[in-house]
Amino acid sequence: MQFGVHKMTWGPYFNPDDLEPFFEQARMIGAETVEFRPMDAMLKLDLHKCHETRRLLEKYDLKPKFTYGFPRHLDMRSANLFIREYATDYLIRGIRCVAESGGKNIGSAGIYACWPTFYDHGMILPEDKVEHTKRSIECVQKAVRVA
Repeated sequence: MQFGVHKMTWGPYFNPDDLEPFFEQARMIGAETVEFRPMDAMLKLDLHKCHETRRLLEKYDLKPKFTYGFPRHLDMRSANLFIREYATDYLIRGIRCVAESGGKNIGSAGIYACWPTFYDHGMILPEDKVEHTKRSIECVQKAVRVA
């Protein structure tokens, strides 16, 4: 078992584009793992930022646990093919940036849909849930090939 800390433990204190103070303080309290969302630059596959993150993780001897979620406008459950394709691309970029940054996995409560999820009209109907699930599975299957 490893002791770890999530970046949001400190709230919005840290600059989202500068992970070093978080890594340094996490290591100071004895953390062995750190969980955080990839920076926007990393998700745009800025290899310099990805490799800088890897270097900092190595410097502080920390294992990364990447938190990942989709913004509301990117939902794999959508009936709109364009939205699903863009959401799939977003996940693929996330997989690539995590690998370039030294990570081996992505953890999330919403890897298959936007998070937090929302329902415009209350509870989802069972037949809608089946369709949402099918669409999410199709998208994740495309991303798995990259992983």
